[in-house]
Amino acid sequence: FGAQYDNPLSGVLQFNQRRGSRDKWNRNVRVSASETALTLDGPISRKSGAETTFIGSIRRSYLQFLFEALGLPFLPIYNDYQFKWTARPNDKNAITVIGLGALDDFELNLGIADDTAATNYLDQVAILGALDVQKQWNYTQGVRWDNYRDNGKWTFVASRNMLNNRAFKHQDNDTEAPLIRDYVSQEIENKFRVERKVFGDNGWEGTFGAGYEYVKYNNSTAEQRYNPSEGVLESVTFESDLKAHKYGAFGTMNRKVLDERLTLAAGFRLDGSTLGDGLRNPLEQFSPRFSASYAFAPGWTLNANTGKY
Repeated sequence: FGAQYDNPLSGVLQFNQRRGSRDKWNRNVRVSASETALTLDGPISRKSGAETTFIGSIRRSYLQFLFEALGLPFLPIYNDYQFKWTARPNDKNAITVIGLGALDDFELNLGIADDTAATNYLDQVAILGALDVQKQWNYTQGVRWDNYRDNGKWTFVASRNMLNNRAFKHQDNDTEAPLIRDYVSQEIENKFRVERKVFGDNGWEGTFGAGYEYVKYNNSTAEQRYNPSEGVLESVTFESDLKAHKYGAFGTMNRKVLDERLTLAAGFRLDGSTLGDGLRNPLEQFSPRFSASYAFAPGWTLNANTGKY
């Protein structure tokens, strides 16, 4: 994986959202067996040498009705959205704002316990007694500014993402009864990255940059656990509040030689974090890598790479 990516273990999946239409507004409504969705995209403004476009979509599932008809013990409800706003005020600058998020609920199908004559009644009651009600939401928001130069470009990126996960359980699934389990966790990342891409006169390309993150993880757990030896419920509580600063720098260079049949690339990363004393010095987390790609025949390429993580 490229040196510009921090914190991967084995690889990176990169998705590029398409821009909104530059010519006209488009609407698309989709209805399927499990969900319905709406997408809008088009130009917000168009002037001489400048333009702004937008694309956004929302989606909601109705799997809960299918699961309820099938008599399943849980009812999933999915909602999500995404959008992309792109502005090109001139030929030298581009600003992009993106956002995506989801709201997911997993409710219990308590109605299946009403049919006491069902052959699987006891199994259904046992499953309902073990399942939690789950409510989860997440979002990612980010803004990117590209400033184009004669020999490359500057890129500045700022973003924030958050995941909030809650699971709870009422005694006997009675919402008026006390909670016997209440779990809440949050994962939050605030990021900033700057990159400089350079195109050299003799065919080489280079990308250099640095990044900073402020990360948080919170957990609150309160649970009643049955002690079989004592025959009583015991209270278990747990709290955590983890915060850390992360920082890093990277650089890559590549060049094509031998009539552009051989591509050579080298890069490095330096990463540090306040999570532990042994992680604070980025020089102790120096990660170099090198790769080569040789097109030795039409349609045939030999690739090799090595690195230290």
